[in-house]
Amino acid sequence: MNALNTKIIQGTYRDYYWLFGDERTAYTNLVAKSAAGKNGALYMMLADGKPAGYIALSYDTISNNILYLHTMQCMRGKGVARSLLNHAIGQKAGLYYLSVAADHPFFVLIHHL
Repeated sequence: MNALNTKIIQGTYRDYYWLFGDERTAYTNLVAKSAAGKNGALYMMLADGKPAGYIALSYDTISNNILYLHTMQCMRGKGVARSLLNHAIGQKAGLYYLSVAADHPFFVLIHHL
């Protein structure tokens, strides 16, 4: 990441709520609550002390599911999604599932992450 001081933390729903205030929707609130529970994880990246993105995961006996991956618009194209994915996958071994959808017509293709 381009000379930014970054840190990834495992957070709670409350952390997510305060860090990503304007970026939240009813759906992402539900996903974050689920991931922050006992069968999941919620990792958040901070860049220079400010929110850069988060990844919400759920775990079950067969697989690990990436429920949601979000990058702040001002941080897109700077490796935030890649760093969050690498961190999340490094925390728990196993098979991961990810369904991909873009929220912007010019969003970078998944093979460029």
